[in-house]
Amino acid sequence: MDRDDYCGMAETLLLTLCDSIGARPVGSRENREATELFSAWMEECGFKVAHQVFDCFDWKDHGTVLEAGGEVFEVFTGPWSAEVDFQGGLVLASTRKDLEGIDARDAVLLIRGELAAESLVPKNFPFYNPEDQRKTVSLLEGSGASAILAATGCKMEINGACPFPVIEDGDFRLPNAYMTESEGQRLVEMYDGGQLSLRISSSSSPSRACNVVGRKGGPGHRVLLIAHIDSRSEGSGAIDNAAGIVALMLVAEMLQDSDMGPAVEMVAVNGEDHYANPGEVVLLRENAGLLGDIVLGINIDGAGYRHGDTAFSLYGVDETHTAIVKDSMSAYGIIEGDQWRQGDHSLLVQNGVPALAITSAELVEIMSIAHSPDDVSDVVDPCRLVDVAHAVVSLIGRLSGAGQAINPSSSD
Repeated sequence: MDRDDYCGMAETLLLTLCDSIGARPVGSRENREATELFSAWMEECGFKVAHQVFDCFDWKDHGTVLEAGGEVFEVFTGPWSAEVDFQGGLVLASTRKDLEGIDARDAVLLIRGELAAESLVPKNFPFYNPEDQRKTVSLLEGSGASAILAATGCKMEINGACPFPVIEDGDFRLPNAYMTESEGQRLVEMYDGGQLSLRISSSSSPSRACNVVGRKGGPGHRVLLIAHIDSRSEGSGAIDNAAGIVALMLVAEMLQDSDMGPAVEMVAVNGEDHYANPGEVVLLRENAGLLGDIVLGINIDGAGYRHGDTAFSLYGVDETHTAIVKDSMSAYGIIEGDQWRQGDHSLLVQNGVPALAITSAELVEIMSIAHSPDDVSDVVDPCRLVDVAHAVVSLIGRLSGAGQAINPSSSD
C-alpha cells in the first residue's frame, strides 16, 4: 500500500468518526459506535482485543431559559447539570467570603467576579483537587440555593470560550448554568426583587462505556500507544481527538503482518474530556503493578492539524531512547515542540513511565478549536496522520532492539 492509499484510508476513517458518528461523549450511543469501530479494526489487524468496561451515564442538554424583570437572558446549561424549574429570588456572591454563612434558600445564587474567574475542579476528580477549590465547592453546595448561575469572562486557554462554565461536574449537587459578564450585569440591573424564572432542561440515564485495548506480541516489555476516543458534545471532535484514533488504526494496519520485539498495546481511552476521567482511572487500575513493563508510552492527541508542523515532546526519556525518537520523528517531518501537560501522557509521567506526546505545533490554535463547534474534519489533514503512523511504526521497530525497523506494508 503506498502513501496515497494510506491517505485515502485515513480520510475515510476520519469522516466515519467525525461525520457519520459525530460527537462522542462518554456514555452516548455515538461513543459506543466509535469504540465498536475501533475494536473491530484491531481484531481485523490481528490484535488481541480486550474491553475495560465502566459505568457512567448518558447526559443530554435540552436548553436553559432565564427570565427576570420582564426580560429574557442568554444563558447556557452547565455541562452535566441536573434539571430544574425554579421561580424565586436572586442572591449575589463575588468572593468566597460572601459565601461564608450565606443563605440562598428559595433563590438562584449568581456568582461573578473572583468566584467566576476560573473553572472549578470537579469535586471527585481523581488526579488533582486543590483544597481551596474543594472549599469553594462545599460552600456553594451548602448555600441552600436552588441553582447556581455563573457570570463569566473568557477562558482563552481553552477555545477562547466566552462565557465558560465554572462548574463542569456531574457529581455537583445543584443545577447550574452560566452566562456572560455583561448578561450577568444586565440581570442584576433588571432584577427588581420579584420573581426570577430559571428552567434548566437536561436528562441523564445510566449507561456503560469502555476503553478498547488491542495487543500484539508476547508478554513482558511493551510499547503503549494511547489516544482518547471520546469528545465533547460540541463539534465532532476531529482534532480532539478522532485524529489520534485514526493514527492508532493506521499503525495497527501497518503492523498487521509484522513480527515485533516488544509487544505493542494500543488503547482507545474513554474519558479525557469527561469530568471524572473514568477511562483513565480504569486504565491505571488495570495496569497496577505492570507500568514498569512499558518501554515507552506514546500519546497521540491533537495531531494532524492542517496548519503548521506536527510536533513531539518527551518526558522522562533517557538519552539513548531520546536519540531514537528524534531520528524516527524527523524522518517523517515531525519536529520537536514544546512540552504540554494537559494530555493523557501526564498520567504515565506521574507514574514513572517514560512518555512521548505527538500533537500539532500550533497548540494555541488547537486549543481555540478543541471543545468548540469548529472542531470538524476539515481542520485535519489525513496525510499528516499517515506520517505520524509511519514515524511511530519506525520507532517501534527501533525499540525492538533488533537494530532494524519493523516494516509496514510500505516504507513510503
